[in-house]
Amino acid sequence: MKNHPPEVRRRISEGLKRVLADPKVRQRRGEALRRAFADPKVRQRRSEVAKRAWADPKVRQRRSEGIRRAWADPEVRQRMIEALKRALADPDVRQRISGAMKRAWANPEARQRMTNAIKDAVADPKVRQRRIEAQRQPEVQRRRSQSVKSTLSDPKVRQRMSEASKASWTTERRALARKRWGEQEAALRAFGRRPLDWWHRPILWRIVGDILISREGSMTNHGLGKALDRAHLVRCPYGESWGAVLSSNAKTKSNAATALVAKIRKWVNKPGISGRAGATVDNASRSA
Repeated sequence: MKNHPPEVRRRISEGLKRVLADPKVRQRRGEALRRAFADPKVRQRRSEVAKRAWADPKVRQRRSEGIRRAWADPEVRQRMIEALKRALADPDVRQRISGAMKRAWANPEARQRMTNAIKDAVADPKVRQRRIEAQRQPEVQRRRSQSVKSTLSDPKVRQRMSEASKASWTTERRALARKRWGEQEAALRAFGRRPLDWWHRPILWRIVGDILISREGSMTNHGLGKALDRAHLVRCPYGESWGAVLSSNAKTKSNAATALVAKIRKWVNKPGISGRAGATVDNASRSA
């Protein structure tokens, strides 16, 4: 048929559509195909023919365009969906499909081709958008939910999933998980040190409190001021900079700023330090 002129192919296609529009014809055709495919030799010949055809990029392109046109027609799409449902309702069909997919993925070349095809499709923004929109449809979400529930209701499926999960839990994965758990625990510990009325306090109190809580050990007011200046989160209302108003310099120091920090320190239970030890902490905060 591919050697026929376009007009001839069109007439042949229309003739086939008219014939297949008859349910009795489709029924007879389906029965004949099932009888034919029951013969291993027939299946082998059809498989070889299909492989040779799909090896031709032009054939793959034409088939892809034909499938897209078919799925664009609501009536055709509905018929194909119903046919798939009828086919997948047969355990033997599901078993054959599963076996074919396993054999395909066991073949490195076939696996690479399928992987490349998926990557190429997902790389197209239009394809990604269509997939997202399709997944958001309530009917699709309902069917997926029912499918998952039906699958997980089978003890054998749950057993296989459990064994696969255990097999995938490698040493590297366990180490990465431990690292992430450690980071989450540190974040939770910092969060747990927050006072109960944290979200009822002004934003300035929470910013200063976060800096104090996040530092291990103590820090001086001057070190706190420099940390606030580096963060650029809130303007200092007491002078030119937080570092200046919280320093020990009598010319720039602000008693109001010092009093505010003292209240916040008491609130988050992070007392300050002074003297030579304070200079050491300041140097550490400056290098941080």
